[in-house]
Amino acid sequence: MLGKTSSATITGITDVSALGRLLPAGDCSELFGRINSGTWPVPGPVLPGKSSRYKTVACNVYKYCKNIGCFCFEFSPAAGGLPRQLGANLKYDRKSDHFQVTRIGWMSGEFRNITVREEETLELQKLMEHVPIPIKESMEEPSAKVNVLLQAYISQLKLEGFALMADMVYVTQSASRLLHCPEPQVGPAGGQVPNAVQDDRSAHVAEHVPVASVPKDARGDREEDREEELPVGAAANDIGELIRVPKLGKTIYKYVHQFPKLELSTHIQPITRYTLRVELTITPDFQWDEKVHGQSQAFWILVEDVDSEVILHHEYFLLKYKYCQDDHLVKFFVPVFEPLPPQYFLRIVSDRWIGVETQLPVSFRHLILPEKNLPPTELLDLQPLPISALREPRFEELYADRFPQFNPIQTQVFNAVYNSEDNVFVGAPTGSGKTTIAEFAVLRMLQQNPHGRVVYLVSRDALAELIFMDWHQKFGQNLGCKVVKLTGETGTDLKLIAKGQIIVTTADKWDILSRRWKQRKNVQNIQLFIVDELQLIGGEEGPVLEVVCSRMRYISSQIEKQIRIIALSDARDVAQWLGCNVNVTFNFYPSVRPIPLELHVQGFNITHNASRIAAMSKPVYNAATKFSPHKPVIVFVSSRKLGRLTAIDILTYCAADAQLNRFFQAEEEDIKPFLVRMTDKTLKETLSLGVAYIHEGLTASDHRIVEQLFDSGAVQIVVVTRDLCWGLNISAYLVIIMDTQFYNGKSHSYDDYPVTDVMQMVGRANRPLEDDDAKCVLMCQSSKKDFFKKFLNESLPVESHLDHRMHNHFNAEVVTKTIENKQDAVDYLTWTFLYRRLTQNPNYYNLQGVTHLHLSDHLSELVKSTLSDLEQSICISVEDEMDTLPLNLGMIAALQEIIFEDNILAAQLPNKLTVPNETAPKYIDPHIKKNLQLQAHLFRIQTVWNRAGWVCPHQVHCCRFDSLVGLSSELQLADLHHGSGTGSNTNSGRSSNSAGLQFNRSPPPCPFSKREFIRREVTKPLEDHILFTNNTRRQH
Repeated sequence: MLGKTSSATITGITDVSALGRLLPAGDCSELFGRINSGTWPVPGPVLPGKSSRYKTVACNVYKYCKNIGCFCFEFSPAAGGLPRQLGANLKYDRKSDHFQVTRIGWMSGEFRNITVREEETLELQKLMEHVPIPIKESMEEPSAKVNVLLQAYISQLKLEGFALMADMVYVTQSASRLLHCPEPQVGPAGGQVPNAVQDDRSAHVAEHVPVASVPKDARGDREEDREEELPVGAAANDIGELIRVPKLGKTIYKYVHQFPKLELSTHIQPITRYTLRVELTITPDFQWDEKVHGQSQAFWILVEDVDSEVILHHEYFLLKYKYCQDDHLVKFFVPVFEPLPPQYFLRIVSDRWIGVETQLPVSFRHLILPEKNLPPTELLDLQPLPISALREPRFEELYADRFPQFNPIQTQVFNAVYNSEDNVFVGAPTGSGKTTIAEFAVLRMLQQNPHGRVVYLVSRDALAELIFMDWHQKFGQNLGCKVVKLTGETGTDLKLIAKGQIIVTTADKWDILSRRWKQRKNVQNIQLFIVDELQLIGGEEGPVLEVVCSRMRYISSQIEKQIRIIALSDARDVAQWLGCNVNVTFNFYPSVRPIPLELHVQGFNITHNASRIAAMSKPVYNAATKFSPHKPVIVFVSSRKLGRLTAIDILTYCAADAQLNRFFQAEEEDIKPFLVRMTDKTLKETLSLGVAYIHEGLTASDHRIVEQLFDSGAVQIVVVTRDLCWGLNISAYLVIIMDTQFYNGKSHSYDDYPVTDVMQMVGRANRPLEDDDAKCVLMCQSSKKDFFKKFLNESLPVESHLDHRMHNHFNAEVVTKTIENKQDAVDYLTWTFLYRRLTQNPNYYNLQGVTHLHLSDHLSELVKSTLSDLEQSICISVEDEMDTLPLNLGMIAALQEIIFEDNILAAQLPNKLTVPNETAPKYIDPHIKKNLQLQAHLFRIQTVWNRAGWVCPHQVHCCRFDSLVGLSSELQLADLHHGSGTGSNTNSGRSSNSAGLQFNRSPPPCPFSKREFIRREVTKPLEDHILFTNNTRRQH
């Protein structure tokens, strides 16, 4: 073998001419002579496989021809692995070896037209004696000829007959595609793996192809065969001495390091007792040569059980030349069983290179599985309550036009929410009427205290807008309550909560207002606190949501008034954290819905994202016509471009079926007034035929028109981008989720939708007053089918991510004096959901035990490291290794909502700037930071902060001069030039604000004049110039 390391063994080259392409022409014969003499053994090449990935065209997988379709269908554990149409007596089981598996390829009906000619018999017999793998069939059979020709190609045996050469071309072109066919049959999770497939599908060639497989004209005199092992990291001189040709040492050293070697590292986290989350980091460790590797290299990720007999997960990974120097993060889920095995094996096998694979054992020695969840709440068979149960005529009028009685879930929780003052937790699927349950609590508060205040916390701004519009009419116009929605501007929001009775907001906005709760009586006067979609505590917004809920519980324990908390979500394990008793905790099964939902999960065994999306186009149309020919349909897609294309594709299929207007359910004259008001020309055309689309780029008017026409039934199908699933105000009979991946520009990869987003999309299939059932079709990769089936039909696990985002919250609490020492910080954490989950799922949070000592040490280390980071970034100071005091930078960060990572970036930028500040920069001054950020944007400096292991994007839109505190309105851009006026004004004009902070009132130093700016930016995008000039023009 060429090289051997602890993580990978490299034993092959790509194709017949690969070595010839690698070496200069003059070195080929001499190197081949060394290879032939046994001093440098080289295994045989792999088959060319450029067309192997095209075996799955559209959604008719493996239907390249009739025989191939039969072959792939029959080749499965259920069918015994027998290609019955060929009459073979091969048997597929886990003991099948390479010979048995590959014989199925030779016996494919693809080669039925290949015959053995009489003049070829003698040459074929000679070839049979020289091929490395014995052939059992008779020479008269076509499968024997195919076998011989393919082995002759791999072994580089010379052919004399032109007819045989022509047949070899045909065989070699088809063999690679055919040998890929068994992959999907043995790849699905839980399938048995034959011995032939446990190894690389082509690695056996390297074991049997002799050294003499090199071209004869490059052979030397072979004395003996011997094999030398040398680490891949060996120096070029050592390699030259090994092959006894010192001058070829550097050349071979270069080619050895072009073998696609990968370094692997994993991090596992238990999600449930039976599911593990694996984060696999793939680091390329080879030199990329476009002549050898092309533009991409394909690999297969395999997770095998402890005996390497069952593939638990398989995934296709494509490494592109553009990102060959980057680390690649792949996330997936694998099942785990009891009793717990000692380890799993993770392997990455090259799709094109022989014997190139990397294996990594994943040990479970210290793995602690989480505790089993309590069983969900059973839905009782109760008589639905009529709306008269509210016992208030003005309350009953709110629902009289909507429904005569409450649904089963609302009926079961009615007494706990409407007739008590306890904290209540309600976990139910999307579309179960949780918003109405929240209204029960509001009506209860208005009944008991007409002047009480309520805060309704939602997850997204779009959802807050929908709730505000609904409640403004329901509670504002009908009941006379003042309903307000917070804006994010502190001054405006303080006025709104002073006069508002029902406050609709998001977690980040309420976090800013409630930080100074000790000085703000209006925050203390909150009587009812309602949190919707609390399952998002495990998402990106989770840390803020967790801190807000923990703070409200803490406020309730510190003041005399008790704040009632109503939690609405799709998960459990938060009831105890929020102080909800067992008798008022309701956590229903995901299948418990007002109307039954029929879920279809359709898998596509196509790894390339664009090809998979194209393959889903026709099935989307078929699903709409089959399941909902006359009822409304919502199709969710990943991007706005795909939304437009999908709408056009649906209409194209309609035209092909000669039913162009099959989804248009109105008269043309009725919708003409709406079409005239629309601005999107493409949308106007598709809308007139009954298919519309909605994305973030639509104007508010177009968006509203589409929803109105869809609600009225004029438009039957609407295509929606995934980002709008939370702010959608429409529902349908059928929901189609077209793929479950989106492109992540930061990681240059396709990531899966969060399960919470998928559940929200599924919840749009809900029309309780119009339909008796609902349907959902979820289209995804075949490898993801089991994952979505599991988490869409079981309770959703929720974990805290606060430990990854604690710096900002600790800094804010230090500024507000809630945390004054390290012990206060530990006490602060005991109010959080993180503290509750540490003992329930310790390995998820990197705990090695669940004892009090483990918990105490973990919390102490967490507090110590967080406060140390804040101290190093000059946000706080720690005195006597215990007491904490806020510094100016920390107070500015808390006041201006500057995240912790930005403070470090601001200190690093001056070293990278083309035009530095001429005076010593003061990072506590806002204008210094914005000057640095502006220069970073203009000179295309990427502000990447790697300390926490993730990318912080540069803040282009933060360079809004008009929104900064302390900037002069007399900035004259034309009078400023490079380096002028920066030294005399930096320390003048200081003033204090209400918080006692010092801000610089002088104008920010401009890096260059307007003329210089135009000259330097003449080749830059026009929008950058517009952004700069518009922001500075506001200062005049």
